[in-house]
Amino acid sequence: MNIRTMLAAACTLVLAACSVVTEVVPAGKDTYVVAGEDSVGETSGAIIKTTLYKKATSYCESIGKKFLPLNDSKSSYTADLRFRCLEEDDPEYRRPIMESVPNVRIENLNP
Repeated sequence: MNIRTMLAAACTLVLAACSVVTEVVPAGKDTYVVAGEDSVGETSGAIIKTTLYKKATSYCESIGKKFLPLNDSKSSYTADLRFRCLEEDDPEYRRPIMESVPNVRIENLNP
């Protein structure tokens, strides 16, 4: 292993140590949620989101099912993911159509 690879691996470990990822939590039939945050502010929401996708995929595989993302959101130092674990022959197991969840919503209070 060269020095550049070792340095990159060390930086990844340091950044990962700063973030906290929740356990996978049931959120309805075959539906789950997992979230992560970095209270120190050193790991981006995008990196945390990648970690969540890996954790969700591993969880579904551990129960013998396939991972299907429903939606995700991220901010500067947080991310969350809602997903399903489905049988491969389940009609809902299809190519995902992802929609971003806005972190700001503007409402018109005057009808």
